[in-house]
Amino acid sequence: MSRRKRIILATFIGLFLGGMLVWWWPDPTDVVYQGKHLSCYLRNLQSKLPEKRGPAETAIRQLGTNALPFLCKMLQAQDSAFKRNGLGWLARSQIIKVHYPSWDYFDAVEMDTYKPAWNDWYFTADAEWQTCAQRAFQLLGPTARPAAAQLAQAFRQPHNTSYAGAALVAIGEEGLRAVLPALNSPEPWLRGEAAGACGTPAFPAELIPKLLPGLRDTNELVRLKTACALQQIGGKAPGLVIPALTEALRDPYPKVRQWAVRALAIYGTQAQSAVPMLEKLYLDKDPQVREATHQALMKIETEARIP
Repeated sequence: MSRRKRIILATFIGLFLGGMLVWWWPDPTDVVYQGKHLSCYLRNLQSKLPEKRGPAETAIRQLGTNALPFLCKMLQAQDSAFKRNGLGWLARSQIIKVHYPSWDYFDAVEMDTYKPAWNDWYFTADAEWQTCAQRAFQLLGPTARPAAAQLAQAFRQPHNTSYAGAALVAIGEEGLRAVLPALNSPEPWLRGEAAGACGTPAFPAELIPKLLPGLRDTNELVRLKTACALQQIGGKAPGLVIPALTEALRDPYPKVRQWAVRALAIYGTQAQSAVPMLEKLYLDKDPQVREATHQALMKIETEARIP
């Protein structure tokens, strides 16, 4: 090997090892509870063993707001190209054995005390950390309110959206309010994700007017997710929602019509004004729309018979 190639190789190895050192350096936000780091408890949240999962849930609840900085970081974790390429190079070298074990493996091995061989390197994929962080936010619920603004920013990044959305919903009304600005995003995918995140019975009735424009969105997926969200919210603000859903029955996209029908069915006899339009859907070309219409009209008629 020429001197120039040796220098390039040595430089690459030095940069890689330096990067790995920074990566492995203890994270000050990885707080400790009863002698274990939060990262250990997060791993155990996915355990199928109650004796591991139970203490992990207790630890996260006890850490409370002290856990938020690390949880926000893990929820936004993303494998860098440097990390992926570096680990790929190490794996191909056959000197270092790179492992991405399943959660069942962590159940079988006590990772806190396990001492693998020097060349056995174990990693948890960043998507797994995101899942664990989401679960931790769901455990904390409203306790995680101080993180709402940071989660709202994470929600706007495609690789974080589903995890951050679930965390914001778990926070409650404050978290849902933090999602609302994304309903006006110029990006259709983000408007759709925001509408989907609003689909929970916890969504406040006074915020429904901010959601309804999604039924008239130019993007069919946004209209669909809005109709689904209104069905999941469940019977609030009938004076506003029923006329909007009735108009959505004319949507050119069958799935939107189907979910608009399902959402109207939630209102029962309150949706009597939509019956003429619903009856027209008995002739709809889509069988799922026709079936949903039959179920909705049966529900409205049955409730109307109850004295």
